[in-house]
Amino acid sequence: MDKVISKVASDAGAPTAKTCRSVISGVLALAVRRGALMVNPVREVEAIESPKKPPRSISEELVDWFAALRADKQAVRKDLPDLTLFICRRDAASGRRWRSCGTRWT
Repeated sequence: MDKVISKVASDAGAPTAKTCRSVISGVLALAVRRGALMVNPVREVEAIESPKKPPRSISEELVDWFAALRADKQAVRKDLPDLTLFICRRDAASGRRWRSCGTRWT
């Protein structure tokens, strides 16, 4: 099992290896329940580590832009600082920029 999961992880990546491990574990768990195996060998496979992405910080340009928005009375009156902060927090992390403008408030 270690060789199979390691090969999948090196060829296709950690998320795919985790999915593969789950599927194999489910199949072998059924085999244990039906009496074909005594133990599930996937339980002994080492945990699959996914590389963590380092946190990204906000750029100086964006900091200056937010400061300029907050200083502009017309932008504040139209709630642009709040809208842009909402967009940056919600959509930028998921890569779906400007999708928040279609948000329905209920």
